[in-house]
Amino acid sequence: MKLIVAGLVGLLAVTTPVAAASPSDTFLPSSVSWLDPRHGSAFGYTPCGEDLCPELLATVDGGDSWQARTAPPVKLPENHNQVRLMVADLETEFVTDGTTLWETNDATRNWYEVELTGLTEPYNISEVVTAHGKVFAVASLLGNNQHNATRIYSGPVGEPVLHPLPGFEVIGEFPYGGVAVDGDILQVYLGANYAEAQYHFSLDGEEFVAAPLPCPLENVAMLGGIRDNRPIALCNGGGGSPQPGSMTKQVFTAPHLGGTYVPSNPAPSQGYTSGFGPATSDVATIAAVGGSRSLLHSTFDAGKSWSSTILSDRGFALFDLQFVTPDIGHVVDGVPSSSSASAVYRSTDAGHTWQPYDFHRTDG
Repeated sequence: MKLIVAGLVGLLAVTTPVAAASPSDTFLPSSVSWLDPRHGSAFGYTPCGEDLCPELLATVDGGDSWQARTAPPVKLPENHNQVRLMVADLETEFVTDGTTLWETNDATRNWYEVELTGLTEPYNISEVVTAHGKVFAVASLLGNNQHNATRIYSGPVGEPVLHPLPGFEVIGEFPYGGVAVDGDILQVYLGANYAEAQYHFSLDGEEFVAAPLPCPLENVAMLGGIRDNRPIALCNGGGGSPQPGSMTKQVFTAPHLGGTYVPSNPAPSQGYTSGFGPATSDVATIAAVGGSRSLLHSTFDAGKSWSSTILSDRGFALFDLQFVTPDIGHVVDGVPSSSSASAVYRSTDAGHTWQPYDFHRTDG
């Protein structure tokens, strides 16, 4: 059954919840990361006595089978933070719980902890990417009122220490930032208090070029990378507006790197944004949570119209929304420590439909 609502966003179709995913008896996913359509990894937890122990799975056949790999010793956070995985290449991966950062450079055989210099508690490590042989991480120093800060950290891949990247820090009560990598192109965005922002790109990881902002100052940008040679971003604003459990959302796209971003029609305001996954420059999905529901808002015509799917009634958080091809996407629903546990959903039709995903584990 579909409810059709006419409004400023054009036609908004809301579909009923997809088939529920039952909590796994053996693997509770926390994060998924794909390098290409065949190579991906999943970090999660499995029951071990009365506790949950970290586990890392990997696939080399597009998810037809998954094998256990050595996981870093990251305990399940008591504060329900996501433990996030990022696969950089066939040798290098990262795992962070927001306060520690672990790295492997030998295909998960060995892990070591990476230090971010100058961080004082409380802080949060939110994103990690690699480009041109370097690591770039986003970290925020919190609990200092007007003197909170968000910084970009950097250092060579394989080194156990990252340092602040000169010139890439914002200070304010509410600082934020993000990074995105597509091929040789690195994008960096920082802002604070809905009043200041900076956006740069780099083609070599050394020289950064200032470019027009992806979003209006009163919005927070979520970088979506580059699709069909066009940079794309989601601009979020007005948390709790127009009503509780909602925020404004609008996709902005530039005609080329360094170009001026142009807005689409507004996306549905329902839910607080928790992820953005462009499949192409015209097809994109937004992850949001609100009203005790996990929601996915999708457009298939460059933002002219939007459809919404109620993914589940977990409504806790959605993570790692990513399209590894124009058709195949994944998203993590919930966290292993929540009462409703967690699950991964997969789309094979560019986000039109989503199905619960099972990890078919094999030995070896």
